[in-house]
Order: sequence, then C-alpha cells, then structure tokens
Amino acid sequence: MQKISKSNVLYIILSVVIFATLILFPITLSYFGYLKVYDGEGYLPILNVGYVVVNGDENSLKNIQYEGQTSQNVQVKVTTKGNNISGFVRAKIICIWTNNYNNRPEDENGDNITACEVKVSSIDFYYENGYYYSNQKIEPDSEVNLVEDICFGNLPDEYRTQKVSIEIIVEIVQSKENW
Repeated sequence: MQKISKSNVLYIILSVVIFATLILFPITLSYFGYLKVYDGEGYLPILNVGYVVVNGDENSLKNIQYEGQTSQNVQVKVTTKGNNISGFVRAKIICIWTNNYNNRPEDENGDNITACEVKVSSIDFYYENGYYYSNQKIEPDSEVNLVEDICFGNLPDEYRTQKVSIEIIVEIVQSKENW
C-alpha cells in the first residue's frame, strides 16, 4: 500500500476548499441580486430629509414658556430638498420639560393629563408605536406638514413659568419602486 505524503494531503485539502468556495461564492452574492443597479449617468439615489419651522426659526421649538396658554402656534414642515428619488418618512416627537417636570402629571383628581402635546397633520401622517409615519411617499424637493400646533393641557400651577422644548427626529427610506 502506498503512503500519502503530507504535501498530497495539503493539496487535497486545498482543492476541497477551493472547490467549496467556487460552489458557495455565487450563493453568498445572491442576497444582493435584488438591489437596483443605477446604470444612467452615474447618479446614485439621494435621500435627504429635514424639517423647517414655518413661523419662526429653529428656536421656536426650544424653551417654550408655559404661562397658562392652551396652545403655542408653531408649525413645522418636513422637507426633502436635494433628493432625486421619493421616500417614506417617519418622525419621533418628544416634549422635554426643564427641571425634570413630567409630561404626564396628575391633575387634582389623580388622573394623568398630557402637559404638552404636538398636534400633527393627520392628512400627511399617522401615529403608530411611538412614531409618526407619512401616509404616502414624499416626492423629491417637496415639503409636507408635520406639526400644526403645540397644545397644553389644563396644568397644575407649578407648571407656570416652566419651559418645554420639542425634539423632532425625522428619518426617510426610499420607496419600494426605487429598489
């Protein structure tokens, strides 16, 4: 019986590894088979999203002092300036009070009330799981209403002179037809 040398064993192992790699390599790339290839003029998909305060500046959302008013007129639009494809937007809106005041205090009956609530455009957005989602895709270079008003509940007296800031985080994903 003929003895197999170490070099022959290494050659066999290397051949099996190469063969397995050649067989499995196309399978690993199949995941990427559904991505659209942009073969035009070299343009890649651009998805920008932001927001603009319509009746003021960015500071209109910061340190809003509560003095017993029922609302604060602040309007915000989502903008997709610079995009070359359409997309769907989701937004997270958070009311943050100074001095660790709670946005869900109890009233004199012990019931929770909402101290500050952002009225969002129900035509353009719907609420689900803590986020506001756009009802339809938003086209490139357009603006849609997000915030229509900031409302205050019937708050206890200790909230007077306290300040609240509205934090908005917006994200966008491309619509399915752009895949």
